[in-house]
Amino acid sequence: IIIIGRHRSETTANHEVVSDHDDGSSCYFDGNNFLVYGGIKFRDGYNKTASGNLITYPDGSEAYGCAFQVNGFNTDAFTDNVVVSLTGVFYGYCAYYNGDIGNRFVLGNNSYFTPNNSDLPFDNGGCGPKVTSLKEYQQYGYDIGSTQSD
Repeated sequence: IIIIGRHRSETTANHEVVSDHDDGSSCYFDGNNFLVYGGIKFRDGYNKTASGNLITYPDGSEAYGCAFQVNGFNTDAFTDNVVVSLTGVFYGYCAYYNGDIGNRFVLGNNSYFTPNNSDLPFDNGGCGPKVTSLKEYQQYGYDIGSTQSD
């Protein structure tokens, strides 16, 4: 297992990915990191976890905490993270899962913040069915235990 922890990183080039695991490799744990202007990307491979991270986009650019481009891997997880977004976008570039709920990536116990704008709709970036609120998203079995506030 490769552990990436207690790391501070930022990107200004593409405002998208700071921790990019899209080469089909496996067994990553991204934990307790402070990421600015970029989230975490999982693509192919298996057993990848992001937990305890603070992911923020201070200028409101197109933001997302995690991009899941994995399909059918219930060994990948995005849990116990804090994502701050001025746009209400929290996920991006996701493979759509319409199959067995037990066979998709694990989301849960995350905290989402839209500073000073609680009226923004929740945007799951295509990770599952189209929804406008976190509560609606959770009704489909996604992101149980997570909260959204300003």
